[in-house]
Amino acid sequence: MGFLIKKECCEAVRIDTKRILMALDERDKWVRRKEDLQKSLKALPRTERKLHKEEILRIDQEIAYYDGLIRDMKGDMTPNHVSIFLKNLNRA
Repeated sequence: MGFLIKKECCEAVRIDTKRILMALDERDKWVRRKEDLQKSLKALPRTERKLHKEEILRIDQEIAYYDGLIRDMKGDMTPNHVSIFLKNLNRA
């Protein structure tokens, strides 16, 4: 799902609602994965917890990637874009 919005300088900007929602959903999945892993690691001895440090670092990198992607998408949107985006979400 996407729609076009005209920018101030008459340039069309495509706001891809589906892509934005997918990025938000994917970020949430990584956050939940990290929370689940941290909960399960609490039950392990300290030496075994250290073995999973790399996995947590990889998850943190994924979260940072999606944070950047979402920040970039938000940077392309004006308040008018946000209003239209929210109206389109209500229609979906």
